[in-house]
Amino acid sequence: MQNINNIYMSAGESSGDLLGANLARALLQKNPNLTLTGMGGSRMQEAGVSIQFNADKFAVIGVFEVIKHLPLILSTLCAIKRYLSKTKPGLIILIDFPDTHFRIMKMAKKLNIPVLYYVSPQIWAWRSSRITQIQHYVNHMAVLFAFEEKIYQTAKVPVTFVGHPLAELAKPTLSKTEAYDFFHLKPERPIVALFPGSRHSEMEKHLSIIIESVKKIIATQPGTQFVLVLAKHFDENYIRAQLPSEINIIRDHLYDLLQITQAAIAVSGTVTLEIALMQVPLCIIYKMSAVSFWLAKQLIHVKHIGLCNIVAEKSVAKEFIQDDVQPLMIANEIIQLLSDKQYHDQIKMEFETLKAKISVPNQNSSEIVATIAMGLLANHARSVAR
Repeated sequence: MQNINNIYMSAGESSGDLLGANLARALLQKNPNLTLTGMGGSRMQEAGVSIQFNADKFAVIGVFEVIKHLPLILSTLCAIKRYLSKTKPGLIILIDFPDTHFRIMKMAKKLNIPVLYYVSPQIWAWRSSRITQIQHYVNHMAVLFAFEEKIYQTAKVPVTFVGHPLAELAKPTLSKTEAYDFFHLKPERPIVALFPGSRHSEMEKHLSIIIESVKKIIATQPGTQFVLVLAKHFDENYIRAQLPSEINIIRDHLYDLLQITQAAIAVSGTVTLEIALMQVPLCIIYKMSAVSFWLAKQLIHVKHIGLCNIVAEKSVAKEFIQDDVQPLMIANEIIQLLSDKQYHDQIKMEFETLKAKISVPNQNSSEIVATIAMGLLANHARSVAR
């Protein structure tokens, strides 16, 4: 017997947790009697989702990293399958995170549970064959970018371009004066924000390089202030013990920080789009194991890895990948951003156009997805009742 008022929501990392939290609020506004359960993090939990599985167990990337954590990943997937078989939710909403969610959507098909997939896998960049599985297992795609909608329409997959929630969310809540006071920063000295990644494997690969880059920047720009933005699931004391005294740590109020930030160093991910939407010039870095990088080069067919550059459809923020992830190269780029006003302002101007590229005019993306979800739930309820 399926529980039509129960929606299972699943997000696998920090960006998905944020999308899931906003969607959960929109769903509960439409129907406060819904029961939301699933996999995610603290934001989804705060928004009213009963978290049954911690997404942090899946927060690994790269061939060797996945193999190392495979027993834990497989045991968690088995537990999810048992949970879905027992609870029989009326709808499953999968948010991004395809390597895990493609397995869950196959479970859903066997259990006759409809699937709403929110945030398209990057089939336009690599593994385009995945669209065949999407055609078979997904009832509706909710995509963040307009060009993705056309891909699914051609493949005859039910799809809606919902826009990216960051177009609405990327704004400060404090004034600039309040932000300087809140973060104990001095307005007369430049601020550089540091984003070492939200996955443990990313932190392991990038933190030491970011620290060395900071030391080189300080040598040239001794008055610079540094703030590291740390994902909630990391142990702050452990990370702080590795940092020089010049680097402060924050966990929240990202957009309040970015409004007073002059430049940023960011591991590639959704955060690069958040930084760009706040019109902060940045450099993007990414490093993985040699084997993972070799495989990525064979499979990935895009010019840029940074989401802000992909949306802009050109190289606006400099990207340092694999062997180019060198402290001196990163430091030199940040120093130029801090010292060359024309260069800095040109990048800011390029970022001004991004919001229009990811927005649905006069509509809230989470509301659009919630409406699609409620429609799928109602259709399924009717089919079960027959």
